[in-house]
Amino acid sequence: MLRAICLLVILAGALMPSSVRGSDMTFSKDDVGQLWLQIIGRIDDGDDAKLKSMLIDAINRGDQIVNVSIYSPGGRAPSAMRIGRYIRALHLTTVAPQLVPLLGQQTCRIYTMSGRATVLDYDPWRHRGDPRCTCAGECFLIWAAGAARVGDAVQIHRISLSREDFEGLSDAQGADVEAIGQMVIAEYLREAGIPAATIDRISRISPDRVEHLTRDERDALEYKPGLPWAEGPFRARCRQHTATSPAALACEKAVARELYWEGARRLLSGHD
Repeated sequence: MLRAICLLVILAGALMPSSVRGSDMTFSKDDVGQLWLQIIGRIDDGDDAKLKSMLIDAINRGDQIVNVSIYSPGGRAPSAMRIGRYIRALHLTTVAPQLVPLLGQQTCRIYTMSGRATVLDYDPWRHRGDPRCTCAGECFLIWAAGAARVGDAVQIHRISLSREDFEGLSDAQGADVEAIGQMVIAEYLREAGIPAATIDRISRISPDRVEHLTRDERDALEYKPGLPWAEGPFRARCRQHTATSPAALACEKAVARELYWEGARRLLSGHD
């Protein structure tokens, strides 16, 4: 039943009218030529459809997207979860702001298609710098979907769903919207491999409070060079190589390429 409710919530977000504003989504390349998709700004209704269209166009061109950078203050949870499912289907790496503890700042790297990078700085405590360089709330839902996650300046808060998010759900089933909404969010995060303790903490945070991931949570969630990737295929195919060796990195890239195109075929066939 819970899985069916999750699908209804995601479908409801997909059927809502497209946002006039929404987030800014662009393609770019990093300094080694890898293709990125950058999402900057508030996640609104219709952003999931916009992202899907961009993914399909890239796939039809034969392009392999490697990373998705997500810099957002939050927004609409159904759209964020839908975007997360596309990211997970293609086994993409998600990139959030980096934390610079000594300066009390977080930094974001924004690329152009030529590979040129611009670094944004933001101090969330004093509200100084470029506020686009943040990842909070519903942004966490997208970042959590990455096959590998990079970036440690991620903020979490209690994420809620409204009655309008439960398209097709009967009044009897949807009587306690808050409770069902928390179950839907928890189920999505479990599918993304988020530890139960973090999911529980998110559900207990006061709605008007924002908190950073703890150091232990960051260590558990963020990809560290030299450690096995979370996905089973990477462990199964690449564990015979010494971590960070050229052979290990080549193996990881080969597996990532295979998983991407497997997911791309499912996306094109409508099984997303």
